[in-house]
Amino acid sequence: MNFKYSKLLAALFVGLGICACSLTGGDDDITDSDSTPEPTGELTLALDKTIIVADGESAARLIVKLGDEEVTDYDEVSVYRVDKDEKNIPVQIPDLLFKTTTPGSYTFWVSYKSKLSNKVSLVAVSPSIDIPGLPSDPDPTNLNFRKRVLITQFTGTGCGYCPNMIQLLRNFRQQDSYKGKTVLAACHTYNQNDPMFLKDHSSIAKNVSGYPSVMLDLNASTMTTTPALSTFNKLVDKEYAVEAVAGICASTVAEGLQLVVNAGVKVSQKGKYYIAAWLLEDGIEAKQSNYGTLGDFSIHDNAVRDILGYNESRKDYAGFEFDSEAGSVFTKEFQFELDPEWKLENCHVAVYVCALNGTLYTVNNVIDIRPNESIAFEYAE
Repeated sequence: MNFKYSKLLAALFVGLGICACSLTGGDDDITDSDSTPEPTGELTLALDKTIIVADGESAARLIVKLGDEEVTDYDEVSVYRVDKDEKNIPVQIPDLLFKTTTPGSYTFWVSYKSKLSNKVSLVAVSPSIDIPGLPSDPDPTNLNFRKRVLITQFTGTGCGYCPNMIQLLRNFRQQDSYKGKTVLAACHTYNQNDPMFLKDHSSIAKNVSGYPSVMLDLNASTMTTTPALSTFNKLVDKEYAVEAVAGICASTVAEGLQLVVNAGVKVSQKGKYYIAAWLLEDGIEAKQSNYGTLGDFSIHDNAVRDILGYNESRKDYAGFEFDSEAGSVFTKEFQFELDPEWKLENCHVAVYVCALNGTLYTVNNVIDIRPNESIAFEYAE
């Protein structure tokens, strides 16, 4: 063999041997003894308080855990606040103790060692507001709850056929057999010049194919447009027959432009649930387009003014997620900032809980509460 080619082959075999060693590994492999292993476990965020006073002194502690271990190197934790536009804003919270002098609702999440946590929310109320406690449970061991159905009406002042649905709902609610069984919320999503238009929550009408429409218990399969009264009764009956696995109690307090709701939920079945609150207003005067329905429709009731419980990531209105044991009470505080044009004396709040219904989470129960009022857990007779 030519001497020159022999040298090339020898060099090639040596190179292949080196590659084989590096690919298969061995005692001579180089390792980085200084590398830090990736942290294990889920990063979770919790609060020791979900409601504080906006006096600059009252504080809520952010509790960060990696797996079962609490994180104590606070300087390594990055905190983000979620604003009303769902933007994530980095914030500095010394020692993870949140204080503020600005009343409002605050949502946070954190990152630590390349991991991201869940979101948590708290309410900071005005120092002049005395936060209400939950009303006493009249029957603590009872898990047989009174049931109500949420009726969501999709309407608008520019919708000439909407008075048909308004009249239908009036007739429905006047029936003695349905009194106290439903809560009505009118979402004005038809025309943007409507003084009640839900500009921040128009996406709630994503399943609406025509106006007027109604949906029961936020279940898209119940969406209907101006049915006969007998047909609508049957739709309500079907939703009402779904077992109420959640009971709701609440207390409210209002001062100035602040309305605080302290809600409690008791469930009969262990599991995951969602809770939300909608601010409603009655007696709003606005001209309504009308293509011939007899009646006066210039005064609008149950108009949805604000919604607390929209989830940007899921794009739904099921509410804030929580886990609960059967018989235990979960608490959640909501704070609404009223627009100066809204009349507090005409406002009320629908608080609902969503539970698993088949393969979907739909409204399982709902209450309607007014400012400075308390409603205890209600049980079926």
